[in-house]
Amino acid sequence: MVCSVFWFEEMVMSVECKEAEYSEFDLVIRSEITIEASTAVVWSELARLERWKDSIHSLEHIAGTPEQTGGRVRIGQRRGERIVYVTQEILAVQPERYRVEYLQTEDGSAARGYIVYSLYAQASGTLVVCDLLLRAVVPADQLAGNSLETISNMARTGTREKLDCDHLVLKRLCENG
Repeated sequence: MVCSVFWFEEMVMSVECKEAEYSEFDLVIRSEITIEASTAVVWSELARLERWKDSIHSLEHIAGTPEQTGGRVRIGQRRGERIVYVTQEILAVQPERYRVEYLQTEDGSAARGYIVYSLYAQASGTLVVCDLLLRAVVPADQLAGNSLETISNMARTGTREKLDCDHLVLKRLCENG
């Protein structure tokens, strides 16, 4: 159960940030969905990232025990004609309840932050809450005349839409067995 590389990374990955002037902004996004299935079913599907995220190109276990604290993966995601890579490490996990991960783009500078998935049993099934807290870097020459606020709003909107769409696929998988 890991999250995607986010919409704005296509824009920021094309330039190295070491020498360039850059601006940073934070993304704080919550996506919630109720799934008519038990927490056990949802947890099981959530761990099968490549089934419910259509942008996944590759998923490689690189350290630790899969699905356990300390487990790390390298995810390649399609962004148009390119593949963008992110690493994610599980910081805390309680099966069928929550999972906290640290994520960063492979270059270590375009984006870094945390994603938390929480599951809550309800009479109607399971409430799935995804909280994303991310620091993003945009090289100055990638602003293309837009303000940082405009870029931040576009990234927030695009990332929220992607999370919501992915969660709808997860819902269909869980509810339709």
